[in-house]
Amino acid sequence: MQNELIQNRIHEIVEWAAENDNSISRRMVNDIAREKNTGISDVELEEIIYSI
Repeated sequence: MQNELIQNRIHEIVEWAAENDNSISRRMVNDIAREKNTGISDVELEEIIYSI
């Protein structure tokens, strides 16, 4: 389940960046990754950033 959540967040981040000149700040990545208080840890956030 958590891996699916991470993949969904990566997809959302990539979509957001594509709509915004393929540019995204680390803060925005953090906001999107942790929206809705999903419990994504710092380690998982770094995984997301690395994957992107």
